[in-house]
Amino acid sequence: MSENLEEVRLTPEQLEWIGKSLYGTGFKIQLAESLGVDRRRINHWLDGDRPIPVGITTELLEIAKKRKIEIIEAVLHLEKTLES
Repeated sequence: MSENLEEVRLTPEQLEWIGKSLYGTGFKIQLAESLGVDRRRINHWLDGDRPIPVGITTELLEIAKKRKIEIIEAVLHLEKTLES
């Protein structure tokens, strides 16, 4: 049985892993911009000072899907460039 993503609360460790996977080690600013929150809020979540909202799991999935498409397009562009 799978949980509804709207009800899933990420841990700070999970959020950090997702942030780094999407944007690299300097992920906090880009993640904050993508989620429409202040960078300090990301720090609060990662430090455990504030709970990570359950609703951002779905947002993060959509962001990850968009990034996946962007990365695939970049790979295809580079492959095409190298073939010329």
